[in-house]
Amino acid sequence: GDALGFVLSRLKDDLELDNVRRLCLTVGGKAKSLILRGQVAKGTGAATDASTLLRIATDPWDGRADAPWSITPKLMDAADFQAADLAGIDAVFATNVPAFTPAQASALADFISSGGTVMLFLGPDVDAEAYNKTFGPSVLPGKILQPVGQIGPDADAVSVVSVDIEDPYLKGLFKERSDYLSPLVRRYFRMDRTGRGSTVLMGLSNRDPLMLTRKIGSGRITVCATTASGQWSNFLGSGANVIVSMVIRACLLAPHNQETLDSYLWGAQVSIQPKDAKTGNVKVTLPN
Repeated sequence: GDALGFVLSRLKDDLELDNVRRLCLTVGGKAKSLILRGQVAKGTGAATDASTLLRIATDPWDGRADAPWSITPKLMDAADFQAADLAGIDAVFATNVPAFTPAQASALADFISSGGTVMLFLGPDVDAEAYNKTFGPSVLPGKILQPVGQIGPDADAVSVVSVDIEDPYLKGLFKERSDYLSPLVRRYFRMDRTGRGSTVLMGLSNRDPLMLTRKIGSGRITVCATTASGQWSNFLGSGANVIVSMVIRACLLAPHNQETLDSYLWGAQVSIQPKDAKTGNVKVTLPN
């Protein structure tokens, strides 16, 4: 609902009228996210369950009703996903889903173009050709190629060296640029963004993209070349802070993308347009 308030400056000057600022806010509901996960084998631990990171990011309080949190997540198996499941959803996160049916891919494409947020985290079970075929170049920010790299404690890791810190998903998350560079990746899918109109959200030291992002209609899709679990990366270790913070930010921005509410992050510059104003000019007068 609507909330009224004011901010009063304790510092006095010669013009007392400008020492107070009044405001009216429309307080929206919680952002709603849907996590689609690939098949999880019986006995799979948290470190290899590709949904663990996303569940931590979207529900750190583990469903506590009394916890102050702005995201309501829903977890479901991707095999059961239907277009109707997108009703009321602001952001979709898919993790290690082997493939999407044409109907599922079409539903996600429509969801994005109408203002939805989608993030696809790839993984060991992903069929790259199936993704390329069902989503096509009009949706994916890059063609998914074959995976490269090894896994295991002694496998070489590739570091993140470039980050688009001006992107809304990342801007202002950390004070120092070096704090964005903690993710390490041992295995990932190469992606070719030629002719896709996408941008590199995170890039690796060998110049391969780790994350590609693209706007479609009034929505946005982002693809991460590696899995959200700890199998191929340190996303559940020292790299978790960056990835978790980015997922939370994407969730909080998602309702604004769909224009269901006016949501702004701290420090954002906001243009205020009075509801009944016929022009962009506002005349300020003394109170009667």
